[in-house]
Amino acid sequence: MLKVLLGHNWKRVRRSPDFQKNVAMNFIVGLIFAVLFLDILIIGLLIDRILRDVAPGEDVRTTFDGLLIYYFCFDLVSRFLLQKMHALSARPYLVLPVQRHQLVTVLLFKSVLTWFNFVPLLIIIPAFANLYVGVLPPESSAAWLMSVMSLILFNTYLSTYLRNRALVDVTAAVLMSVALAGIVGLEKFGVLRLSEISAGAFSAIAVQPAWVIVPLAGLFAVIFVNYRFLRRGLYLDRFAHLKGRQTVGSSLSFLERYGEIGALLRLELKMILRNKRPKAIIFFAVFMLFYGFLVYRDKDILGLDVFLLFAGCLIIGMFTIAYGAYMFSWESSYFGAILTKKIDPRVYLRAKYLLMMAVSTCAYLASFMYYELGVRLLIINTMIYLYMIGIIPFVLLFLSSFNKVKYDLNAGPFSQQGRTGIHYATLFIILGVILVVFVPVKLLAGSNAAFTVLGSLGLAGALIHRRIIELLAAHWRKRKYIMSAGFRQS
Repeated sequence: MLKVLLGHNWKRVRRSPDFQKNVAMNFIVGLIFAVLFLDILIIGLLIDRILRDVAPGEDVRTTFDGLLIYYFCFDLVSRFLLQKMHALSARPYLVLPVQRHQLVTVLLFKSVLTWFNFVPLLIIIPAFANLYVGVLPPESSAAWLMSVMSLILFNTYLSTYLRNRALVDVTAAVLMSVALAGIVGLEKFGVLRLSEISAGAFSAIAVQPAWVIVPLAGLFAVIFVNYRFLRRGLYLDRFAHLKGRQTVGSSLSFLERYGEIGALLRLELKMILRNKRPKAIIFFAVFMLFYGFLVYRDKDILGLDVFLLFAGCLIIGMFTIAYGAYMFSWESSYFGAILTKKIDPRVYLRAKYLLMMAVSTCAYLASFMYYELGVRLLIINTMIYLYMIGIIPFVLLFLSSFNKVKYDLNAGPFSQQGRTGIHYATLFIILGVILVVFVPVKLLAGSNAAFTVLGSLGLAGALIHRRIIELLAAHWRKRKYIMSAGFRQS
C-alpha cells in the first residue's frame, strides 16, 4: 500500500500543470533555477574565503557555526509561510479502505521532499568538506554533520506541525514574525547573543560527539508529535473545521465604512490573506525590508547610485511590483462575478492603486531603520517612494490588463502555473520605466538631479492620480471582456 500511495504522489506531480507547459517556458525557468543553484553552490565552495573577509581574525568554523542559528530561524519562518501542507492531499483517501498509519507515514515522508531541504545542502556539504573534514576527528565531523541535518529536518516537521495546528494561519504567521523581530531586537541591543549560543553548541558537539543525541532526540520527538497529531486528527470534518476557522480575524469589516472603495479593498485583502500565492508576496515584501542590512554594510555600495536605486525599489516597492504584475489575474476565478456587479471602473482601479500606495507607504516608513547610514540614503529612498506611488502603479495597471490566463491562487508560491511571457516582460518594462528616466538625467546633471526628477514625477503622478485612473478606466473597459474570456478557459 505504501508503494501505491507513493506512486500516486509521483503521478500527481508528473501530471500537474507545471509539467504540461510549453518546452520553451520550462527551459527558461529551469535555466534560471540552474543558475541560482550554481550561485549557491559557488558560495558554498568559497564559504571559507567569504567568512575570512567578513570576519577577519576570527576562527572560520566558529563564525560559520554562529551564523547557522540565524539561518535556522529564517528557515523556520520561511517554511511556515511557504511550505506546502501535505495533510490536505490526504482527503481523497479518507473515504477509501487505506490504513491510517500508512497514510500518515506517506505524509511525513512527503514533507521531506521539499526544496527547503535540498538547497541548503549546496552550502552545507561544501562547507563541511572545507572546514571540518580533515580538520576535526572523523567522529566529531560526522557528529557535526548529523546535528545540522537533524536541525534541517527538525524545522521541516516543526513547521508542518505549526501549520497544521494553527487556528488562524495569518495570525500565527504574524506572531512568529513578531517573535523573530523581538529576537533580532534583543540581538541588536546586545541582550541576547544567538551567534555565541549557536557557536558554543556546535563546538560542544565537536568536542564531545555524544551531544549529537540532543538534536537527534529533538528530531524524533517532533516526528512523533506530528505522527500522533495526524493520526488522531486526520478526518474530513476536521479539514472543514480548519477551513472555516481560517476566516476568523480576516473579515476586515471596518473597511465597509469607506463605501465602495472600502468594500473592494476588503475583498482584495481577503483574497491576499486567504490564499497561498498572494500570501507569499507578503513574506517576500517583509523579507526585502531587511535587504538593506545585507547590501548597505559595504561602504563602497553606498556610493553606487544605480545600485541604491534598485535596492530602494526592492525595499519599498517589492509588494507593488509583485502584486501589480498579476493585478487582475489574482481575481481570475471570480472576475466574471465582478463584471456582473454595478462597479464603477474608476473606483475599482482606484482601490487597487490605494492598496499599492498604502503598502509602499508602510515599507517606506520601515526603511527609516537605515537612518544610521546617512541622510542622503533617506532622501534617495524618499524619491524612490514617490516614484513608486506616482508612476509605477499606473504602469502596472495598464500592463496587467493584457493578462488573460487563469491563475490558481493555491498553487505553490514558485509554481509556474498561470505565468506567461507577459508577466516576465512586465518586470523588464518596469525596469525600463525606471532607467529611462534616471540614466539620461544622471548623465546630464548628476545623480542628485536624477533622483530629484524621479521624485518630482512621482509626486506629480500621485497628485493627479484620479485623472490618470480615468484614462486607465477607459482602457480597462475595452479589455475587460477579453480578460474575462481568457480567465474562463482552463
